[in-house]
Amino acid sequence: MHTLQLCDLSYKHGEGLMELYIDDCGFKELLMNGSVVNLKNFYLYGLKKLKQISLPAETVPSECFQRLTFVDIYYCESLRSLSWVLHLPCLRELNVEGCSAMKELIDPADQMQQASSGLPTFPSLQSLVILDMANLVSLSTCPLDFPVLSELELTSCPKLTKFLFKSSIVNNKFKEVKVDGDLWESLEWEDTTIRSHLTKFLRVVHYEN
Repeated sequence: MHTLQLCDLSYKHGEGLMELYIDDCGFKELLMNGSVVNLKNFYLYGLKKLKQISLPAETVPSECFQRLTFVDIYYCESLRSLSWVLHLPCLRELNVEGCSAMKELIDPADQMQQASSGLPTFPSLQSLVILDMANLVSLSTCPLDFPVLSELELTSCPKLTKFLFKSSIVNNKFKEVKVDGDLWESLEWEDTTIRSHLTKFLRVVHYEN
C-alpha cells in the first residue's frame, strides 16, 4: 500500500474520533481526508517509508481539523515536510523527532502558496519541539508567524543554520527556549532583535541519543 487515506481509518468512528496513533506501517503517503472534526491528538511513530503528508486540494484545515491540538511525529525517517500543519487553527503542541530526510519543516512551494493566501501561520501554537533532525537546515525559507509561542526546543540539529521568525515572536508569552549551546552560537539571524529577546529565556542543553 503506497497511500493511506485518513478516511479509511476514521469511517467507523466518524466525527467521534478523538485520538489517532499510527505505528510502524509501510505506506509512503498519508492523505489527510475525511471528517475528523473532533480529532485532538495525532501520533505518527516509526513510519520509515512515509515521505509525504498531504491535504486534498479542496480541504480547508480550519474546517476539517477544528480541535486538533497535539501532533507528535517520531522517527518518520523519509518524511520531507510538515506543511499541512501550517494553518491548523487549534494546534498547541508540535513535536518532531528523528525525521532525518527533512531539510525544511515547511516545503518552500507550500510556503509560497501560504504567503499568497494571507492566512495566519501557527495561530495557536504554544510549544514547538524539534529533536535529532540530522539534515534540517531551516524551519522555512521565509519568516513564519508564531504569535503565541511560549516554549521552543531545538536540539541535535547539526545542520540548522537559520531561525526565520516574524517579529510577532517578540511578545510577553515566552517561558523557555532550550537549544544546544553550539547551535545557538552558530545560528544566523535576519533580525537580531528577535535573538536578543529569545536570549532572555535561553537554557542551554545537551541532547544525547
